[in-house]
Amino acid sequence: MNNGIMNNNFWKNYFTVYDILLNIMPYKQLITKLCSSLKISSNDLILDAGCGTGNLCKLIENNRGRVIGLDIEFSGLLRAKKKISKCRFVIGNLNTNLPFSDNTFDKIVSNNVLYCVNKNDRKKVIHEFYRVLKPNGTIVISNPIIDFNPFTILDNHIKLEYKKFGLFYTILNNIKLLTSIIKLFFYYSIIKKNVKKGSYSFFQKMEQKELLSSCGFKNISNDIFVYANQSIMNIGAK
Repeated sequence: MNNGIMNNNFWKNYFTVYDILLNIMPYKQLITKLCSSLKISSNDLILDAGCGTGNLCKLIENNRGRVIGLDIEFSGLLRAKKKISKCRFVIGNLNTNLPFSDNTFDKIVSNNVLYCVNKNDRKKVIHEFYRVLKPNGTIVISNPIIDFNPFTILDNHIKLEYKKFGLFYTILNNIKLLTSIIKLFFYYSIIKKNVKKGSYSFFQKMEQKELLSSCGFKNISNDIFVYANQSIMNIGAK
């Protein structure tokens, strides 16, 4: 989920509420879209680069993929291990060389991670993804847009939930989630402050696609807007 620019206490605290997103419909749609875009075949070995608390890892495993989750934050990996029995988890920093041999993975997925990496270092990270991916392997990557707004995600969630379950359920369910949502939004505010300071940076249109192309990836999709249109996803091949 991160590369450690902010101190570990921030991410440790953030991960205590992160899984509230499993109750947020746009988030569930996002990780489902990421997983389906991998087009997993039985026994594919997949790297989840920046796996956080393992939500995407679990979905990949449920879809017959073998997955290795990589993250720098140990507390996130501990939470992930409680969810998934077979997955292997590795402590690793995307700012350094990945601890894997060339052509190891059939597929790579990375969600809401690269925005934490300094712009000057992103090519190195993508080159490492290219190195450890097998020829003709697939990469699926998603990151927040430049005007990322978590309130838009919450608004979209409420509308989707109301449409599916009705008013009474929506009110009761979101009252239950309110404390965790407030905490999550507090952490989002800290992330956005780091964006304003230049420590992190969200993505402009076509920026992610151009980055993948500059590092050798081919057949890259145009920008696909996901997460209530607050993130950009691209799919490419080695």
